[in-house]
Amino acid sequence: MPLKGFLKAIGLAAPQAEEPEMPAFGGPSYFAAAGRNAPTGEWEHIIGRIQGARNSHVIALVHGHQLPREYPWEWYWREFIGPRHMEDFLTAMAGVPPTAKLDVILHSFGGSFLAVQQIARAIKAHKGETTVFVPHYAQHMSTLIALAAKNIVLGPNAALSFIEPDDQVLSSVVAQKGARNVSDLTVMRLHMEKNWCREAREFVCELEHNAGHAGQCSLAMQLVGGKRSPWDPMTPKLARSIGLPISTSVPAEVYELIRASRSNPVADQGVRSGPSPAEMQAAAYMPFEKHSPWRGHAALRELPLDGAPRARQQTSEDEQSATGSWESCNIAARPYISRLEQRRGSRVLCVIHNDMMESGSVDLLTTEDTLTALYALDPHAPLDIILHTPGGLAYQGMQLARAIKAHKGKKTVFVPFYAMSAGTIMTLAADEIVMSDHAALGPIDAQVYVPSIGVRFPTRAIISVLEMKPKKKISDDVLELALACQRDQSEHHNNALELMAGTYPSGTAHKIAHRLNDGDLTHGYPLTYKEAKKLGLKVTNAMPPEAVELIRIFRRDRSARSVLFCP
Repeated sequence: MPLKGFLKAIGLAAPQAEEPEMPAFGGPSYFAAAGRNAPTGEWEHIIGRIQGARNSHVIALVHGHQLPREYPWEWYWREFIGPRHMEDFLTAMAGVPPTAKLDVILHSFGGSFLAVQQIARAIKAHKGETTVFVPHYAQHMSTLIALAAKNIVLGPNAALSFIEPDDQVLSSVVAQKGARNVSDLTVMRLHMEKNWCREAREFVCELEHNAGHAGQCSLAMQLVGGKRSPWDPMTPKLARSIGLPISTSVPAEVYELIRASRSNPVADQGVRSGPSPAEMQAAAYMPFEKHSPWRGHAALRELPLDGAPRARQQTSEDEQSATGSWESCNIAARPYISRLEQRRGSRVLCVIHNDMMESGSVDLLTTEDTLTALYALDPHAPLDIILHTPGGLAYQGMQLARAIKAHKGKKTVFVPFYAMSAGTIMTLAADEIVMSDHAALGPIDAQVYVPSIGVRFPTRAIISVLEMKPKKKISDDVLELALACQRDQSEHHNNALELMAGTYPSGTAHKIAHRLNDGDLTHGYPLTYKEAKKLGLKVTNAMPPEAVELIRIFRRDRSARSVLFCP
């Protein structure tokens, strides 16, 4: 398993922003940049600052990433919103006065319907003003928590999720094959999915209309209607288009809280709260070391008995190596970044993956760090992205591509060696792509896991089964996937057009989207500079040597963070 360098924050500060909602890039990392340990209590003090500034009670549901030497399934079930998170959240809610202002900070990749419903209902029932802040993402079921608040505040490039209604595609499987020709498992699944999807739509109506409309309102059908896949990130623009009242003025301290939690990962339940504003005011007259803005309760992290902030501890040689490696990579990379920025009058952002670094592909970590860096940039400054990636998660790739597209300055993506799959999706958002002569882009068609076979196949390969076999002869699970893939392939094509709009002529954009998404190429096919140029992509081969050298620096410092942005 790749070594995860979670014990060091990025260590880079952003230029001072004029607007208060722009985040500082690094937060508690300022301690790390100076070679000092950030106190574990840093996120606790940030919660106190938010409460003091907004005169509110804060509960933060912040779910992190894999800890060093933690198995993926351990991380998944620890961070997936479940009964223990629900218990902790409701316990924290019990300490909030009924009419007090409540702020919930949500940073999660999903959860169980049971736990999410209970958390959302508690927020909905609160009599005071409620706000949910989503700085980066609230994926899958966690989206429903955001709907419970009176105010939903997303980061400018943050995203929610659409929810997949499996009852519809299963109904199509039964209708097209006939009930006698489907498996018993499919019949049982259809019964359960009909109940679940009805309950999900009714719950959306409960949150939005106090149980009116019985799941038939426009918002319920948009969110749980199957028009968009759950892998298409719901950005603020998309959220507004379906009727959600979204704003994007996230306080800078919210981003700092995410960074602080990231800098000091602990295997807790991810639910954090603070004292009341009155307690904070009283605490202002206490010695600082005797007070921390943290209200401990069952199953949550607590301060030591003496109340002193806890120093971060390094418990293994590998963790110490990850820490030192990040600092050396930062020092080694900075001269190359500075030269490139001075010569081009731009800001440089590195997104570089390999299997021994913190991230080996476009994932949650890459998304969090890249969005943080983009928020810290002058939105009108020219942006140069050094991109080196095998691809990654479809949702995160499209979320980052939309964030790059939204940047108002000129956007150039440098590909010294390769940017495949989700990396290619990100290049489509650029005004210009610079490739080395033998660098490669790749197809952007989704690779879908077929459970009965245990292998991923391109969407077009799965759709081809529909074209070559009678539906009654297709296994239920493959037919179900094929019907969903028909929607997904069209959605991916339209998303590619969205990214190229305003940069490429319509005819050229369609040609590029068809070539990269229609499934006529294997997913590992290398689209070289010459072929990319012939296809119509806005590509040159004027690769600066600094971009190539930056890849080599990251490779030498293997446990470094995959995203680097220098002030």
